[in-house]
Amino acid sequence: MIPEGFGGPGGSGVFRGILILAAAFLFIGCGVPEVLIVSDEYWDQTGPVPGDATRLLTAALGESGHRSSIITVPSSAGIDAFTDGRSFGAPVVLLSPYHSALADRIADSMPDIRFVAAGRKGAVSRPNLATIYSDRTEVMNRAGRLSALVAEELGRIESRAPVAAVLFYSGTSARHAEEQAFLDGFESAGTEAGLEYHVLRRLGNEREAIDYLNGIQALKPVLFAVFCSTMNGAVLDHLSTVGGRLVMENRGVSGEAYGPMVLFSVEEDIVRAYVDAVETEGGRSIAIPAYIRSGPAMRDIPEETVAKFSRVGYFL
Repeated sequence: MIPEGFGGPGGSGVFRGILILAAAFLFIGCGVPEVLIVSDEYWDQTGPVPGDATRLLTAALGESGHRSSIITVPSSAGIDAFTDGRSFGAPVVLLSPYHSALADRIADSMPDIRFVAAGRKGAVSRPNLATIYSDRTEVMNRAGRLSALVAEELGRIESRAPVAAVLFYSGTSARHAEEQAFLDGFESAGTEAGLEYHVLRRLGNEREAIDYLNGIQALKPVLFAVFCSTMNGAVLDHLSTVGGRLVMENRGVSGEAYGPMVLFSVEEDIVRAYVDAVETEGGRSIAIPAYIRSGPAMRDIPEETVAKFSRVGYFL
């Protein structure tokens, strides 16, 4: 479901998208980058400072010797912004996770350009399309078990109810599988920890997420587990004002801003995967390894307990 309002007062989202692309083509013609990054308003906001994710990607491409440019196409623009007969002006185009949903149709409309899409697992039938994907199901199961163990330990240390509050964006089949894996892992830990969780079904729903977090404060959770995809920045910014320990995803992309609050994070190097995909042939699907990374807030847990978590393979 596409959030309302991104078309703006000046016209529809489709019209704005076509204007943005048209301006980009004129700009690109002056410099002709090797790689064009097509972002959206959600990806633009990833990280505590808007644009962190795309800046990291641009920097990594530059370190690998690839010139790149970034344009933002509103999510409401849809397929029409990509199929109006224009050329992107770059031989390789990286699509944001949101625009990757249209990757097949976009690639078909411009067979001379090589595209890279995110979040696409399985066979790729188009020679000008490569995909990157992360299968985080197993690591999310471990993250659920570890969340239960840590919550129980924190409850014991602080002599209060070991309640974990979980907020999960589950709007795709992959995210739903990760959500279920996390919940199964939490339950399988066999601890005394309690679980309160809320599921978000669509992106752009930060208000619902923040309302849930405000409502759950009365239970005084010992930790908050936040897996909200491109909504993470807004949700974590809110939590940073009210306090609490965090379990999160992709702390590296956040620029470490939430570091002092983080118990651990589920990580994936999507930036490296995009760069690797630029350097490979089309028609391939590239897996992104996922892992659990310990955070600074683990100092609140006895060292011997953290060492035990490490020995059984919870942390990288």
